[in-house]
Amino acid sequence: MSTPAPTATDVKRIAIVDDHTMMREGVSTFVDSLDGFITAWQAVDCADTIRHLEKDVPDVIMVDITLPDRNGLELIKDIRMLAPRLPILVLSMHDEKLYAPRALKAGAQGYLMKD
Repeated sequence: MSTPAPTATDVKRIAIVDDHTMMREGVSTFVDSLDGFITAWQAVDCADTIRHLEKDVPDVIMVDITLPDRNGLELIKDIRMLAPRLPILVLSMHDEKLYAPRALKAGAQGYLMKD
């Protein structure tokens, strides 16, 4: 028996925050290829993220740590103020042992290495 396709209310909307276009587009393509997930929007920096969040809160947000205008760890704290229940997943190239505890302390729910 096959699994029914997800309905619009079942689809999880994922926002992607990364300053590298190739990374954003790659993650977006992957997310959109999964049943039950779509890319809600993409942002290139902290200011862009806040502008998007003020208009549209996704179901999950993926955040890089190194962003051009501010640190992603600071952005996590801002996201917590705007959307306290929004799940935050950090996707970063930075050493997990150093940055994961800091990201979790800032309010992220998970930390993934890009490699």
